[in-house]
Amino acid sequence: MDFGNHSALGVGMDNATHHKVRQICTQIGTIMEDVSVTALVWKIDDSLSDTDRLNQIRHAHVEIGRLLEVATNLLR
Repeated sequence: MDFGNHSALGVGMDNATHHKVRQICTQIGTIMEDVSVTALVWKIDDSLSDTDRLNQIRHAHVEIGRLLEVATNLLR
Protein backbone atom coordinates (compact mmCIF):
# COMPACT_ATOMS: atom_id res chain seq x y z
CA MET A 1 0.00 0.00 0.00
CA ASP A 2 1.48 3.34 -0.98
CA PHE A 3 0.61 6.35 1.13
CA GLY A 4 2.70 8.80 -0.87
CA ASN A 5 1.76 12.45 -1.30
CA HIS A 6 -0.44 11.55 -4.27
CA SER A 7 -2.79 9.66 -2.00
CA ALA A 8 -5.52 11.37 -0.01
CA LEU A 9 -4.19 9.52 3.05
CA GLY A 10 -0.72 10.97 2.48
CA VAL A 11 -1.75 14.59 2.77
CA GLY A 12 -0.51 16.08 6.02
CA MET A 13 0.91 12.79 7.28
CA ASP A 14 4.37 13.01 8.79
CA ASN A 15 6.97 10.32 8.14
CA ALA A 16 6.59 8.71 11.58
CA THR A 17 2.83 8.37 11.18
CA HIS A 18 3.24 7.09 7.63
CA HIS A 19 5.76 4.51 8.84
CA LYS A 20 3.51 3.38 11.71
CA VAL A 21 0.47 2.98 9.43
CA ARG A 22 2.58 0.90 7.04
CA GLN A 23 3.75 -1.28 9.95
CA ILE A 24 0.17 -1.83 11.04
CA CYS A 25 -0.87 -2.77 7.50
CA THR A 26 1.99 -5.28 7.40
CA GLN A 27 0.80 -6.77 10.70
CA ILE A 28 -2.72 -7.04 9.31
CA GLY A 29 -1.44 -8.75 6.17
CA THR A 30 0.55 -11.23 8.24
CA ILE A 31 -2.48 -12.10 10.36
CA MET A 32 -4.59 -12.53 7.23
CA GLU A 33 -2.00 -14.79 5.63
CA ASP A 34 -1.61 -16.93 8.76
CA VAL A 35 -5.33 -17.41 9.33
CA SER A 36 -5.98 -18.12 5.66
CA VAL A 37 -4.31 -21.50 6.17
CA THR A 38 -6.70 -22.25 9.03
CA ALA A 39 -9.66 -21.13 6.95
CA LEU A 40 -8.72 -22.89 3.73
CA VAL A 41 -6.73 -26.03 4.58
CA TRP A 42 -8.77 -28.70 6.30
CA LYS A 43 -6.58 -31.74 6.87
CA ILE A 44 -8.17 -34.77 8.47
CA ASP A 45 -5.23 -35.08 10.85
CA ASP A 46 -4.74 -31.43 11.85
CA SER A 47 -6.57 -32.00 15.19
CA LEU A 48 -8.57 -28.76 14.93
CA SER A 49 -12.21 -29.07 15.78
CA ASP A 50 -14.65 -26.91 13.86
CA THR A 51 -15.02 -24.77 17.00
CA ASP A 52 -11.23 -24.38 17.34
CA ARG A 53 -10.98 -23.37 13.70
CA LEU A 54 -13.72 -20.77 14.01
CA ASN A 55 -12.20 -19.42 17.22
CA GLN A 56 -8.83 -18.93 15.50
CA ILE A 57 -10.51 -17.11 12.61
CA ARG A 58 -12.58 -15.01 15.03
CA HIS A 59 -9.46 -14.08 17.02
CA ALA A 60 -7.76 -12.95 13.79
CA HIS A 61 -10.84 -10.93 12.87
CA VAL A 62 -10.86 -9.18 16.25
CA GLU A 63 -7.12 -8.45 16.11
CA ILE A 64 -7.41 -7.04 12.57
CA GLY A 65 -10.28 -4.83 13.72
CA ARG A 66 -8.20 -3.57 16.64
CA LEU A 67 -5.25 -2.77 14.38
CA LEU A 68 -7.52 -1.00 11.89
CA GLU A 69 -8.84 1.16 14.72
CA VAL A 70 -5.30 2.06 15.78
CA ALA A 71 -4.34 2.97 12.21
CA THR A 72 -7.53 4.99 11.74
CA ASN A 73 -6.86 6.93 14.92
CA LEU A 74 -3.33 7.74 13.74
CA LEU A 75 -4.81 9.39 10.65
CA ARG A 76 -7.16 11.66 12.60
